[in-house]
Amino acid sequence: MVENLIELVARIWKADSELRDSSLVGESPLDKKSRKRVAWLCGSLLFFLALAGIAWEWFNFHSPT
Repeated sequence: MVENLIELVARIWKADSELRDSSLVGESPLDKKSRKRVAWLCGSLLFFLALAGIAWEWFNFHSPT
């Protein structure tokens, strides 16, 4: 499940980058700031989802059954 969430966030980030790169209009300072926000948001989400996946596997592996 976590892998699917990671893939979804990565696709959103990639789609945002491709959309901005294919724009025929130049990038304003506000657009650059927005791109950085999306990068930080998606990067942070990817990091925390990966961390959650590792923690999930760790606790499932080490839990007494």
